[in-house]
This record gives sequence, structure tokens and C-alpha cells, in this order.
Amino acid sequence: MMLKIVLRHALRITLVLLALAALVALLGPWALYWYGLSNIRALPQAPTITLTSEQRAAVLREFRMHDVAEPFLKTPWHYYFILLDHERHGRNQTDEGHMNHEVLSYVVKTYNQHNLKDDHTGMWHISGAALGTWLNRNWTAEQILTQAYLDLEQNPVFLTCGTARYGMCPQDQWKGTKK
Repeated sequence: MMLKIVLRHALRITLVLLALAALVALLGPWALYWYGLSNIRALPQAPTITLTSEQRAAVLREFRMHDVAEPFLKTPWHYYFILLDHERHGRNQTDEGHMNHEVLSYVVKTYNQHNLKDDHTGMWHISGAALGTWLNRNWTAEQILTQAYLDLEQNPVFLTCGTARYGMCPQDQWKGTKK
């Protein structure tokens, strides 16, 4: 009789713990999303300009892409993917989803540099993931590509040699004359 009572209590405790784990697994990502967005001073406004074919080609060349795909990221829990450091996956990867991630990641990093309330490492990643998710849901691929161009246009290295993501201009890519 005593063993039956103990087993019944153990079963109840196990079921409660499983229900709590399921609740955390389902609501945890949404809580992180909300928490990350709450750290951003203001959400970005979508660009209203349209890229010319030359500008579009410059952005696609910068990110080594043939074209952009909709949606930018394909997984339902894509903010976990944004948390991964894209440099670990290799820069020469040709998967369009990966390249789309690089464009989105570049836009997010550029925006977050000046718009976070708390820019410590943990909050940087959580807010970056949340903003990437928000942009992916609220902007089109063309708007994200346009914002990437506008961000690149502010980078003096991009204006000098046509490439900016690596922070320096390869010697053989300088625009203009060489000495």
C-alpha cells in the first residue's frame, strides 16, 4: 500500500516536471524573442528606395550570391540559426540559404551597433537573433538587400575597393589606378 502511494506521487511529480519542460520548450524561444526585441531602442524602418541593377549587382557580388531567395531563412525557429557564428560555416559555401543568412546577419549587426540599450555579449546575440527574426518576418528579401546596400555604402572600404565585409581591401581590388 505504501509503495503504491509513493509511486503515485512519483508519477505526479514526473508528469508535472514533463509539463513544465514542455512549457519552457514551447514558450522559451518566444520569451527570448520578446526579451531581445525589448533591448533594441527602436525597430528599423524598411528602406523605401529601389536598387538599380548596378547597385543590386554590387550587393550580390559582395555577398557572393547569384540572387536572393524568399524567405531568407527557411526554418521555423530561425533565430537559433542566427545565433550561430556564420564564419564557422565557411565563407565559400554556395548554399543560397547560407548566403541569405550572411546578408541578414550583416544588416542586423550594422543596425545593432548603434541601437542596443545593453550591448554586452549575451544581449548582443539575443537581440541580434530577435531582430533577424523580426526583419525576416516583416521585410521582403529586396528590402533586406537594399538595406545591406545602404549599410555597405556607409563603409569607406566598400566605396574604395568594392568589398567591405572583411574590413580591408585586398590589394588587387582597389578601384582606380595602382602605383
